[in-house]
Amino acid sequence: MDYFRGISKFLVTFLMIFFSIGSPIFSLTAFQIMQKVDERYTGETVEQTSTLVLIDKKNRKRERILKGFSKENKSVTKSITFFLKPTDVKDTAYLSYNWNDPKREDESWLYLPALQKSNRIAGGDRSSSFMGSDFTYSDLDGIEIEDYNFKIVKENDVVDGKDCWVIESIPKTKEVIKETGYLKSLTWIRKDIFFWSEG
Repeated sequence: MDYFRGISKFLVTFLMIFFSIGSPIFSLTAFQIMQKVDERYTGETVEQTSTLVLIDKKNRKRERILKGFSKENKSVTKSITFFLKPTDVKDTAYLSYNWNDPKREDESWLYLPALQKSNRIAGGDRSSSFMGSDFTYSDLDGIEIEDYNFKIVKENDVVDGKDCWVIESIPKTKEVIKETGYLKSLTWIRKDIFFWSEG
């Protein structure tokens, strides 16, 4: 009997020590969370239809329907998005090449059917509004996580019934601030699938 009591005491003590000093092993830093988001497998090819809702100061809404395609390989992710509706923006297209080599600058172009010409989006214009929305061109093309300092500002925040971390992102350089137009941003990361949305 004393033998089993001794074993029980040992197990309880072991578990208490394990969970008290072992918990950091199971917790992730803000950068590690963003790494998992960045490394999340989304497939080599993607096809999606989305709705962009524009709301003006008088709370009037306009909807734009978009169709997007992307293909990823070892060196680059190529994406193209077409505007389907309404008629005033129909057939407008946005093409982007996001190179995996951090030394190579990403490239993007906007095709305007009314002018029948394509305009290349220069690096200095990537903080500009995309087609009159609150999104910028840099929002569409994503970020390089090495360019940011991350901090968990909230461990738990429920969005649409899913538990999320809230991560603050602050650019490391003035060049990144100029390119994106943001001094900082907040990102909600779903804990179950490491999927993100920005606020």
